[in-house]
Amino acid sequence: MADLEQMKRALVNADAAGDAEAARTLAQAIRAQMGGPAPRADAQTVNPRGMNTLLQGATFGLADEAAGAGAAAGRFLRSVTRDGKGLREAASDAGDAYNRTTGRERASVDQFKQDNPVLGPALEIGGGFLGAAPAMAANAGANMARGVEPLTTAGAAMQSAKAGAAGGALAGFGSGEGGLENRLEGATAGAALGGAIGGAIPLVATGVGRVGGRALDAVGLRNPQTGGDRQLLRAFERDAAGGGPGIEQVYGRAMSNVGQDARPEFLADMGGENVRRLAAMTTQTPGAARQTAQAAIGERTAGQADRISDDVMRLLSPNADWHGTVDALQKSRATAAQPLYEAAMSRNAWSPRVDDFINDPIAKQGLARGFQIQRLESVARGQPFDPKQMGVTFNDAGDPVLVGKPNMRALDMVKAGLDDILEGYRDGVTGKLRLDRTGKAIDEFRRSYIGTLDDLNPDYKAARQAWAGPSQAMDALAKGRNVFRPDDEITAQMVKGMSAGDKEMFLAGVSRAIRDRVESSADGRNAVATFFNKQSFRDKLKAAFPNEDAYRRFEGLMQRENGMFEGQRVYGPGAGSPTARNQADAADGMIDPPGGVISALMTGNLPAAARAGIEGTMRRAQGMNSATADYLGPIMFNSDQQKNAAQLARLLAQRQQGQKSLANNQALARALLGGAGIAAGAQTD
Repeated sequence: MADLEQMKRALVNADAAGDAEAARTLAQAIRAQMGGPAPRADAQTVNPRGMNTLLQGATFGLADEAAGAGAAAGRFLRSVTRDGKGLREAASDAGDAYNRTTGRERASVDQFKQDNPVLGPALEIGGGFLGAAPAMAANAGANMARGVEPLTTAGAAMQSAKAGAAGGALAGFGSGEGGLENRLEGATAGAALGGAIGGAIPLVATGVGRVGGRALDAVGLRNPQTGGDRQLLRAFERDAAGGGPGIEQVYGRAMSNVGQDARPEFLADMGGENVRRLAAMTTQTPGAARQTAQAAIGERTAGQADRISDDVMRLLSPNADWHGTVDALQKSRATAAQPLYEAAMSRNAWSPRVDDFINDPIAKQGLARGFQIQRLESVARGQPFDPKQMGVTFNDAGDPVLVGKPNMRALDMVKAGLDDILEGYRDGVTGKLRLDRTGKAIDEFRRSYIGTLDDLNPDYKAARQAWAGPSQAMDALAKGRNVFRPDDEITAQMVKGMSAGDKEMFLAGVSRAIRDRVESSADGRNAVATFFNKQSFRDKLKAAFPNEDAYRRFEGLMQRENGMFEGQRVYGPGAGSPTARNQADAADGMIDPPGGVISALMTGNLPAAARAGIEGTMRRAQGMNSATADYLGPIMFNSDQQKNAAQLARLLAQRQQGQKSLANNQALARALLGGAGIAAGAQTD
């Protein structure tokens, strides 16, 4: 056999050198040893780059046979058409051409494999895969049509063994030399070897995957806890490097986030942009972390209104009972003023100056309205109503007219009527009097008239003041509740000028106004935006608060509430691009169980095998995967500050231990390098 290989190499060299005689002699010797006509060497057809070797693998060892068949057909035609030979001679020439070409091609492949002991077999194996590709592609189409399920590892091993045996038998037959007996022996050996190798591939792949997975776990590339902790520490370090909050600052914030000003903030809220983006990666990855985040966000959103109401009651006004306050003021007003009014009504308050007022047409209009009001109130309360006792009669038109010297009840009816006339100028939206020139004149007339009655009847003045105290407080209460109306001017100077009682009522009104807006906000929306998202609103609230410190605390709390809502727009399960979430879900669905890549290969689904292999490897390596996301979910979206602080303390300890290990390793490396330098220097002595 060694002589045959040497003769083949010598044939190639002789033909390349143009020594026809030597090439002919070597070809005859090879033919004699192989049992057939010797091939004629042709150096031009030898592919020094191994193309023949690649084709030999792709055709399961039949490339040389195919080349020989082509040469035989061409030689047969030339002998008949050009040389004029008979069929018998032409067939003999074709046989010689077949043997020469087959021998030459085999010699070329053998020579390349001997000269390239690694590349040669690799090309032949690669060609085998290329040769199997069309069949695998056709098989993939049939499997897709039938809906074939992915194989288990054992099933993949069995099918792989069958495929390997078939391919090995074909390759063994094609690679055999000599007669049919040698080729059948080659086919048998090839089938046994191909079946053994094919069956072992899935088992080895699964075993390597498991061992590799354990190795990844050991270095923290796949272990959820180790990988998650490292990613979170890295995010904190990047935030700190960019001037944001590092892990120490966030730990301090979690420790101080207790008491009355506590907020249900997540680590994603207290950290910087890198921590927030890591939280977003957690919820964008399919798995349990999405539900964990959604539940935590929903719970704290539902509690926002109560948190804001508590802040308002603590820092602005504890008076949260609007309707109860109004009722109490009304009862207080009636109780305090009633005995004083009774005393005032029993006194005489007539004077010529009073006649000047009551003879004016506007006073007569006031009398008519006041009379109607008094009549209606008396009927409603079941009280007697006698116009004559009040010095009132009626003219031909039926209008009330004062006769003689009117008593105090009649004069008070004129005042009540003037009040009602002025109410017609009040804006129904803002609650303010919008007085034109006539209205201002009526108001001036009324004030002068009341002043005259107060001078004539001091008890009347005292009764009005007793009534006006609660009424003024009610006005302050209403003014506070209208604090957010655009045209309602609220300034610190105006609030400062209020009496203590009026200011208390004003703050209660502001408190009610904030709660009105919070309670009317839609579910799931940021209630803070309804009253704190405009500078004009913040200016009015700042003027209304009892002191600067209270407002600053309230402002800080509202900013934190806003920050939580803004963060949810980044890391919430529904945040970001729906396309990205859908792609992540689709990619997750393509990851097969162990052996899935091999299963796809065995069923001929090459694209699915490639995707499953690449995506599975990437997701199960250092990047975010479902297991890591599920580990990080409860850590990133926890509003219990004691638990947040405990997690951060654990991470700080890990970082410190890592830094200590790094320092020790660096010290050891320096010592080893120093020792190596001493040893090297000693060799020069």
